Amino acid sequence: MQMRDSRQARINVTPYIDILLVLLIIFMVIQPTARFELRARTHSESGLRWNSAPALVEIDRSGALHLNGRPLSFAMLGEALFEFFKGRSRTNLFVSAPEDVPFGLVAGVIDIAKGAGAGDVGLLDSGRFGKPEPAR
Repeated sequence: MQMRDSRQARINVTPYIDILLVLLIIFMVIQPTARFELRARTHSESGLRWNSAPALVEIDRSGALHLNGRPLSFAMLGEALFEFFKGRSRTNLFVSAPEDVPFGLVAGVIDIAKGAGAGDVGLLDSGRFGKPEPAR
C-alpha cells in the first residue's frame, strides 16, 4: 500500500498583503497635495487703469454697424476697435443685434473684433438691451 502525503499546499498571503500596504503608502505619498486655484485679478492687484465705457457694437436690421452709438462701416470696424482697445485694460466687447439679423454677420463682427484685440465677447438681444422686461 502506498502512503499518501496528508499535507496540503496553502498559499501564504502575508507577503501579498505586505506588498499591497507598501504600494498603498507609496501612492498616498506621491499623491499631489497642492491645491489648484483660479486667481482673479482685481483692480487693486493689477495696477491697471480701468475705463468705464465698454465697447458696444450694434447691428441694426439693415446691417449697419454702430460702435458706442457712432455709425461705422464694416470695412472700418477692425481699425476702429483696435483704436478703441488700445491702452485699455478691459477689452470686453458686447454685440447687440435683433433676432432677424443673419448670424453670419454677427459672427463676422466677432471675428473682426477678436482680430482687433477683443477679449470676452457678450451677445445682447437689441430688443432688451437698456430696457426693462415688461411685466407679465
